[in-house]
Amino acid sequence: MRRLALITIILGLFISSAGKCTETDQYTTMFYKIEDSTEIFDNLVNKVIKIIADNWEGPRNDHRFVELVTNSFDDTQMEVWVKNNPQVDSMTILRGNIYDNTNLLDSPIISWVKKSTSFSLSNVQMGPDKITHFMGVGSVYYRVAEIRYSHLSPEDRQKKAIKYGISTEKRKWGGWTTRIFSNADLVSNYEGLLFLLGLFQDNIVNGKKAIIRWENNRPHIQRKFTFSDHINEYWNEAKNPNSFGFPMKYDIKRVLRSYCDTEFYKKNPQHFMAIQDETLKEKYSHLGFKDTKQFHMNYVCAKKSEDDKKDESENSQDSIPIVTPFPVVELLAQPLIDTDNHSFFKFKDSRLPLCKRKIKKARVEFSIIQDWYRKYLKNMENHDMSNGEASVDDYIARNGLRNLETKTWSRQLDKDHLQTCITIVLPMNEYTKTKKTRKGLKAQIRSCSTKNLLNQNVELTKRYIISIYDQPMFSIEGYMEFDDLDAYIFRTTPKKCKWL
Repeated sequence: MRRLALITIILGLFISSAGKCTETDQYTTMFYKIEDSTEIFDNLVNKVIKIIADNWEGPRNDHRFVELVTNSFDDTQMEVWVKNNPQVDSMTILRGNIYDNTNLLDSPIISWVKKSTSFSLSNVQMGPDKITHFMGVGSVYYRVAEIRYSHLSPEDRQKKAIKYGISTEKRKWGGWTTRIFSNADLVSNYEGLLFLLGLFQDNIVNGKKAIIRWENNRPHIQRKFTFSDHINEYWNEAKNPNSFGFPMKYDIKRVLRSYCDTEFYKKNPQHFMAIQDETLKEKYSHLGFKDTKQFHMNYVCAKKSEDDKKDESENSQDSIPIVTPFPVVELLAQPLIDTDNHSFFKFKDSRLPLCKRKIKKARVEFSIIQDWYRKYLKNMENHDMSNGEASVDDYIARNGLRNLETKTWSRQLDKDHLQTCITIVLPMNEYTKTKKTRKGLKAQIRSCSTKNLLNQNVELTKRYIISIYDQPMFSIEGYMEFDDLDAYIFRTTPKKCKWL
C-alpha cells in the first residue's frame, strides 16, 4: 500500500506539473526575428484593470482587486492565448532545438510535453510561461508578502516571498519536475510582485505613481500599465541562462557548441549577451540566482575555441549539428483576423471520468448563462439607457425583471462618462439541486450602457461574473469572450482536466 501511495504521489506531481512546467528555447529562436507584441499585451492588461475598476462594488479592498486581476490570467490561460492568437507573432521550434536529445532520464516532463512557443515583449524574446510566472507566481509572492507576513517590514516581507519562489524553482516548478532551475523565472516572479504592489503604491515601479487611486471607495485609474516597466533582457533564457540538471546539461552544451560555428553567431556574438548584464545582475542580486555562467554562449564558445586550439589536427567532434546555418529571417507577417466569435481556447474532452462530468456540467452552466442573457438583458441593446436610474426602472418593468434578484446602478465613472448597469444574480442553487451544475458556483450576468457625455456615444457591454472553487472570474472582450464556450470551460476546469 505504501508503495502504491508513493507511486500515486509521484504520478500526481508529474501530471499536475506537466501543464505548468513547459520549456522554451530562446537560444535557437534568437537566430530569428520575432515581431514585438507589447502593445497587444498592454492593451489586454489595461482592459482587465478598467473592467474591474468600472464594475467595483463595496469598500476599498486592495487584496480583492489584486485577486481579480491575477485570476484573469492565471491557470496557464495566457499561455494558451499567446499560442492561438493570430495577432501575436510567435515561433515554436519542435525539431532542431536544444532539447532534441533530452530523454526520459534527463527530464521526463520535457521529453513528454511539447516544447512551448517563444514571442517578444519589449523586444525581449521569452516563453509564455513568463507571463504565468509574472501574474500567477507574482500573485503568490503578493499573498506571502502582503497577507501572510503583513506584520513584517516591507523589506522582510519581500524576503519571505523571494525565499518561497526559490524553493518552488528548486522543487515543484523546476528541480523536481523539469530538472531545470530558471533564473529568468525568478525575475518574472519578482517583477510580478512589483506590478501588483504598484497598483496602489507610488514609486514602486520606476518612480511612477500608482496605477490605481482610491477615492470614496471607488478605484480610479491614474496611469496605464505597460510591460516595458518590468521586462528586460533577464527574462530571456539565453541571456540569463538556466541551470540544467545532470546529465541533460551535457547534451545542452553539445548543442550550444554547435551554434558557435554558425555564421550568424560569429558575426553577432553580442546578440546573445545582455547589454546591461552587470546592472541587471546587481539589481536582482537578492533573488537567489544560480551561477549559470557555463551556459552563456560567450563562455561556451570561448571554451570551445580553447578546446579546438588544443587539437587543431583533428576536427572537433563535440558538436552535434542541428540546423545549420541559422539564417536570421524576418518571419512573414501573419494575417490579422477579425477576432469576433473567434475562440483562442480549443478545448478537448478529458479522458478522466470525473473531469468528463465537470466539463459536461460546465457546458450546461454556459448554456444557462447565455439563455438568461437572451431572455432578460439582450433587449438593452435596443433600449435607451441615457436617463440613468429612470431608464433602469423602465427596462426592469418592461422586461419582467421585477421578481428576479437584481442589482442596478447609474453612476459617473469620470467627468465624461455615465455608466448604467443591470446585474441579474442567477439562481444556480436551483440547477445544482438537479445535478446539472457544479456545487458552489455563483453566477451573475451584467449588461452596462456607458454614455460619453461629450459626443453622446453609447457603448454597450455584456459580462458574466462567476465564482467557482472560491475563485472569482469574469468574461473579457478579446480574451475570454462572453459567448466563448471553450474559454469558459478552459478557465473553470481544474488543471488536471486540461492535460489528460
